[in-house]
Amino acid sequence: MYEKIYYEMLLTQNPMNINGMLLELVTAYGRKQDTSFHWHSALEIVLLMEGTANYRVCGKEYIVKKDEMFLINIGDIHMTQNIDNFSQIEGMVILIPETFIKELVPESEQAYFELTDPDKKVLLSYLENIADYLTDKDNWQYPNLLIRIELLNIIYYLFSECCIKRTSHSHVISKKVIEYINQKYTEPLTVKKVAEYSGFSENYFCRYFKRETGISFHKYLCYLRLNAALELLATGNYSELEVALSVGFASTKILIEWCRKIYNCTPLEYIGKKEKQ
Repeated sequence: MYEKIYYEMLLTQNPMNINGMLLELVTAYGRKQDTSFHWHSALEIVLLMEGTANYRVCGKEYIVKKDEMFLINIGDIHMTQNIDNFSQIEGMVILIPETFIKELVPESEQAYFELTDPDKKVLLSYLENIADYLTDKDNWQYPNLLIRIELLNIIYYLFSECCIKRTSHSHVISKKVIEYINQKYTEPLTVKKVAEYSGFSENYFCRYFKRETGISFHKYLCYLRLNAALELLATGNYSELEVALSVGFASTKILIEWCRKIYNCTPLEYIGKKEKQ
């Protein structure tokens, strides 16, 4: 199950235009909602309601558990994974557009937020209120207005208590490379080919990619191929060999090896476990 709920913009004369904001409730089984590396021109805030998630952000790894919140700064490269291959995960995701933040705080260009445990507790209370207003609208008068108030509370708290100046470090090159890999992973990509595209030597590229993402180039490439293969295999329309070759693996053997490494089972066992749930 995957349910999207978009924030309903209030039709008022208030200059706080929240057009483009995303407020999303997600319920997913296993690794269905795992993502590849990506980034947003928006501040991402997550409230995990069930399960445990693994976030890789700018080369660092974070474990987020039930009833915890997590923040991803604007432009930060990240990916999300469910810790358990065969359990359900539930959460609420909010994307606050950079354009909206700049309208409220014009000097926010270099803003970056770091949260302490006390900060997380404060923000968690706002997020829990939003989730309550969102999932139980019938019991609240003007729930959309209440949601907006809590969103503004979150933004105010972040700027007043958690804001530091962003360093000059840029992810422009790594974003360019990640986009290239995400688009070309079914092709016979090699370290040499991607290093040439990035303008680095092979050795430097491997170190650079690992530093920026927290995962090796080869493992990330195989992760993309494996998830694409499992989606195709789940349709029942293709054989393991057809799937393996179509996503860039050289053989069924390599597909099975990577499935064992990441999911501790063969592709067919993985599909079978999903169908039994």
